[in-house]
This record gives sequence, C-alpha cells and structure tokens, in this order.
Amino acid sequence: MRLTCPCCGATLSLEALLNDVAARQAVATALSLPASLGPRLLRYLGLFRPAQRSLTWDRAASLLNELQPMIAAGHIRRHGRSWPAPHAAWQTALDTVLERQNLTLPLKSHGYLFEILAGMANTTEAQQEAQIE
Repeated sequence: MRLTCPCCGATLSLEALLNDVAARQAVATALSLPASLGPRLLRYLGLFRPAQRSLTWDRAASLLNELQPMIAAGHIRRHGRSWPAPHAAWQTALDTVLERQNLTLPLKSHGYLFEILAGMANTTEAQQEAQIE
C-alpha cells in the first residue's frame, strides 16, 4: 500500500513507514504536540518541501523536533531573549505564515515563524506596559 502525504508530498509504502526510523520519530513527535496544532504544522512542514521533490522523513522529523520543546515550554529564544509563546500564539503565528502569499519557498528555517512569535510577544508586552503607566 503506497501512501502520499497531502501536505509534504512524501510517498512511501505503509510497510516502509513502519520500518523507517525517521518516519516513526516524526510521527511520535507529532503525536506529542497539541492536537489543535496538528493540521497547521502539517501544512507548515509542506512549506519546507523542495520543488519537484518530497520532504524527507529525516527533515520532517528534524523540523518537528526543533519546534516540539518550544511549543511544550511555551516560549522561544530569539535575539538573545526569551519570549513567551503560549499555545494560542503558536496557532496565530502558524496561520500567519500559512496565509502569507509571497514566501520564498522552500523555507530554510523557522526564522520567519519565530519573528512572528517574538513580534506578537513584544506587542503584548508593550500593551501591558502602557496599561501600567
């Protein structure tokens, strides 16, 4: 049985999927993330797929493993500073990236996603400071 991921374009047999270490790792990491982020993250992974090729399971696992600790911790590290990134912020940031029309694909890193998260946190922080003053 051959399977094709509708988001990243990877194709392989079910037997190969169950035997591939990177595929198992990617699936295990995906299952450890909040369910509401799942569809967004699958579409986001598709932005890393090289033209005319599939996204490899190694790359998919690597990308998910980079995000998982930050999503679980609820913060990111950007520009030498820790920024809060609650679950709702991840949803909004992923939606923003996915809605952007003029991205240069394939993406090479999570930099744009992190910039959105840091910008959102900075805006929230500025609003809180303004209320205090």
